[in-house]
Amino acid sequence: MDRILILDSASKHLHLFSKDGEYAENVIRFEDEPNDICYIKDNLIAVTIVRKHIILLIDLLTKNITKTIKVEDLCFGIESNGTTLVVILGAREPELLTLDLEGNIISQVTVPGKCILRMTLHYESIVCTDFKDNLVSCNTNKGILSWTHKHEDFLEPLGLAIDKHGFIFVASKNSNKIVVLSEDGKTSRTILSKDDGIVSSTAIHIDKLSSTLLVTNLSNGDAFVHKI
Repeated sequence: MDRILILDSASKHLHLFSKDGEYAENVIRFEDEPNDICYIKDNLIAVTIVRKHIILLIDLLTKNITKTIKVEDLCFGIESNGTTLVVILGAREPELLTLDLEGNIISQVTVPGKCILRMTLHYESIVCTDFKDNLVSCNTNKGILSWTHKHEDFLEPLGLAIDKHGFIFVASKNSNKIVVLSEDGKTSRTILSKDDGIVSSTAIHIDKLSSTLLVTNLSNGDAFVHKI
């Protein structure tokens, strides 16, 4: 984790920090509220602008928007494997839309859930959090449900990330907890809480090379890096 990007939806800014947490610069200010961010490859990232139904591809070196991709519904969480983008469309009847980097549709599948806002990719599977049903689900890339998992500390779960061993880390906004699940979704335990500074955490990221976990708080603007 050489650099850290923080997307601030309230101020509509994308901020760059050093790996030690020192503020570096404001990368870009958006005209409309951004929702999620993902790394694609090299210096290229993607950002969803939920109410405008667009995905922006941004070059971090030039700080320019290199492409604007229009989609047909509200767009929330986004992930990439370096060659394609997967984005959540429509929270109430959620769909997973897979696109190439030119914006051409590869696939579009419906996934079960009441309020799917965030997901992450894991081989041929897509793991999602359901903000209303308080659970985590795993689906195939064809939209077939593989498993669901509930935990007593899942209260409005949102951000999630997967480490190099396949463990799934989930930020639960209203319980102020970070819960980790096994790869098969059969076991789970709480690893971080309010005692560790977790307050209304909604975004989470794992750098697999350094085995570090980044957690950001919605309520007070604090961010923490933990070794895992």
